[in-house]
Amino acid sequence: LRKRHQTVVVADTPENRGLVRTARHLLAVVES
Repeated sequence: LRKRHQTVVVADTPENRGLVRTARHLLAVVES
């Protein structure tokens, strides 16, 4: 993520889940 209000689609992998867990206060996670 580089900018505010940016949307990024990533694969559901253990690595990405760890990144989301560390920054969950900054992110909104939506399953698609």
